[in-house]
Amino acid sequence: MAQKAPAGSNLDSIFRLRNLSKSQSLDMLSRIEYAQQAVILSKNKEADSTILNSNKSLSKLYLIKDDFKPLKSINIENLELAKKIRDSFAIADAYYILGYIDNLEAELDSAYEYFYKGYKMYRDLKNYEKEAELLYNMASIQLSERDFIGAEINAIKAKLVVEKLPKTDNNLDTLWSIHNLIATISAQLQLYDKALEYNDLAVSYANLINNENRYYDLLYSNTNIASVYRRKGLYPEAKEKYLEILEDDGLKAYDLALYAAIKTNLAYTTYLIDPMDATINPLFTEALSNVKKANDDLTTMSIGAYYAEYLHAVGKQDSAKYYNDLSYKMAKKINANEYILQTLITKASINKDSARSYLMEHIKLSDSLVLAERSIRNKFARIELETAEIVEENQEMSRQRLYLIITSIGLLIVLLFLYILKTQREKIKNCN
Repeated sequence: MAQKAPAGSNLDSIFRLRNLSKSQSLDMLSRIEYAQQAVILSKNKEADSTILNSNKSLSKLYLIKDDFKPLKSINIENLELAKKIRDSFAIADAYYILGYIDNLEAELDSAYEYFYKGYKMYRDLKNYEKEAELLYNMASIQLSERDFIGAEINAIKAKLVVEKLPKTDNNLDTLWSIHNLIATISAQLQLYDKALEYNDLAVSYANLINNENRYYDLLYSNTNIASVYRRKGLYPEAKEKYLEILEDDGLKAYDLALYAAIKTNLAYTTYLIDPMDATINPLFTEALSNVKKANDDLTTMSIGAYYAEYLHAVGKQDSAKYYNDLSYKMAKKINANEYILQTLITKASINKDSARSYLMEHIKLSDSLVLAERSIRNKFARIELETAEIVEENQEMSRQRLYLIITSIGLLIVLLFLYILKTQREKIKNCN
């Protein structure tokens, strides 16, 4: 339990409290309490810069703790304080954190807007690492919303920024993330050779990393390479890659759901090579068993969709219908459109009498996604345009204020000159 504020002057107490809140030897609850006391004393002092600095100390702790409700509240306050005292770094940091929270809470419009505003400020402040991170975050949101062209543009901007920075582990990991993102975008656009090129570049950066991120990055990139091989129709190459990934004895313990997903992909790829291969069904059933232990709904949905397609092909219609319906319902629940479309095709194949209605649902969803993608591209462009217009308006207002100040100063100088001239004339008259 944190103690009361240390004795001494108000400002000294605030500094001591902030230092205590940074102490790694204290538990998180005590550190937060010390930071909260610093904020209270700072607000009593009524100095905006002091309040802002104490708020930032408390914000860091909420960020570490993933306590998003107070984190958002305090950074909304930080943003207003920072704007008031024109602290550009604090404004940019508040934008970053607010975007981060909204992104996690799937408030993607406002997240993108915060990230965009933060990116512009970090760019002007020449904080290139943060500039690149926010460009990457913007591109990630655009990818999730299927604005592939916009996502690629921002990812390439981020790539050009980071490539100029020192090759630290953090920057290498960012370069891996950016190249992996561009590879994913390329695969979505069916530019498979380009996707493989960027996946290979991602692997080259992952191999240079000397921390725990290296294992994850390499695993993720190799999984993506196998997926691109399969989508390109290179089934033997995809199968070989999945088998290579599964040679890692630590994978199952590292991430059971991912292990199950790779087993599923191996099974499905083997099915595409030879539907009668005897190893396919055991691979699917093992994947289902492991994902049940992992309690991962997304992977369960994926396995169900692929397993249903295989079961239908080998004539096990009841089982195919069960797993396809399971995957379809889960996909509808979370709006996983890719799997909704996949399961609708399988539904139409299994249920011949209702095939037309399922195919119509498929066409309707496909058309709505095309329209949504167009709308999303316009939405992100509009956010950037509106933000640019606001900045231009603020700059114009600043220019007008500057012109007014210059004009006022000029007028004062003229009036002062006239006053001095008049005074001198009166002195001369009095002398005469």
